[in-house]
Amino acid sequence: MLHEQQPDLQTLRQEIEKLCTYVGETSEITLDDVQEVTHTSRLQSIFALSDALGTRQIGPAFIVVERLLNQGEPPLVILSMMVRHVRLLWSVKQLEQQRHDASHMAKTLGLPLAVCRQLVTQSRYFSLEHLRQLYAAALEADLTFKTSNKPPRAILEELILHVCGRGTKLVSPQGH
Repeated sequence: MLHEQQPDLQTLRQEIEKLCTYVGETSEITLDDVQEVTHTSRLQSIFALSDALGTRQIGPAFIVVERLLNQGEPPLVILSMMVRHVRLLWSVKQLEQQRHDASHMAKTLGLPLAVCRQLVTQSRYFSLEHLRQLYAAALEADLTFKTSNKPPRAILEELILHVCGRGTKLVSPQGH
């Protein structure tokens, strides 16, 4: 049990240090300060979740979802970010198969070029068919959220397993 508590205490310490760095020499920490630092942490976690999903890293994806839920992020918001990332990967994969370059993809999808390039790299971990199946699984997860009593954490974890799972043939990052 102690090993489970240790990372939480370490995380708490890191968050307090981050907050102290944020406020600087001020002797008072306000609620606004805490909310600003927490908001930044949530944004970083959302990006970390996208990275973990895009590179099919199950462990980091589970950890980030756990962190987001513990920070009070609504499960449906987490799900919508996961669905969005799968949709973007699928779109990039389709555009890439049509021989469009990253610059054209960025314009078409309304994304910064650097983000689009990262999505192109990540899309190489998936086949087009797998991405189609993942999008269907994501929509099914959304329906499950809205129509069942299944715990939200279980639904999110199941989707992570679909995205990152090794049950589907892993496409090498160099291949298509």
